[in-house]
Amino acid sequence: KDNGLTRYRCHVGHSFSQVGLISNMEASTESTLWMALRMIEERKNLLMQLGKKESGKGKSHLADTYLKRSRELEIHARRLKDMIFSATKHPR
Repeated sequence: KDNGLTRYRCHVGHSFSQVGLISNMEASTESTLWMALRMIEERKNLLMQLGKKESGKGKSHLADTYLKRSRELEIHARRLKDMIFSATKHPR
């Protein structure tokens, strides 16, 4: 406690107030979620390109596999986006 305020320390030793700690953790979490979303979207786009390429070569089974996975990732990306936007609109 510092002047009646509780202080928190991270494993590195940085000191935070309760509000500062929550704010820092929220920003870090949001940044990580945006990074995950970018990675999912990049993978989705790659699978879509591969699916189209394989389809053009007449490899329909492989193309279908890539395109199906791309569509699944689109659903995951949309859900993650919704979660990120929902969390930033309603801070706790």
